[in-house]
Amino acid sequence: MSLQRSSPVLPSWLTWWQRPFPDANTLLLPGRHRALVDSGFAGHADETAAWTHTHAGNVDLVVNTRWHSDHVGGNALLQARGAAVAAGTPEADAITRRDPGCCAAEYLDQPVAPYTVGLALDDGQVLRLGDADWEVVRTPGHTPGHLALWQPEERLLVVGDALSDYDVG
Repeated sequence: MSLQRSSPVLPSWLTWWQRPFPDANTLLLPGRHRALVDSGFAGHADETAAWTHTHAGNVDLVVNTRWHSDHVGGNALLQARGAAVAAGTPEADAITRRDPGCCAAEYLDQPVAPYTVGLALDDGQVLRLGDADWEVVRTPGHTPGHLALWQPEERLLVVGDALSDYDVG
């Protein structure tokens, strides 16, 4: 028996960019509070910034589902262009302290330029991303501060690397 993948049916008010493994997929939420969920590899930062600018202008906030290099590599460039960065509290604290394990993924050979987290996120917190409210759901395990984002009206859950069909999530 073979399982066929179908393209996700997503609301028209968001843009999903499925990137080839091992880079992280990104989700763009245009609107009054332009946001990007995960910024991909540092090696693709210019491409990520150009893509976000084409689809929404400059983003106001980058929300990271986790701190690995495939999710945070574009943060420094986007921050230099005016975006704030948000991450789960345990990871935000570690990034602020510049802990050596932050943003590491040596096997991917994607060093991450320094950035700062201006918004530490906790379970149950509500964020306005684009023009919709999203609830932060802590999902530690893959990393200590891994998080998901829940949009109740659309019943849409962005899970970062909590679920995966090709790797350890």
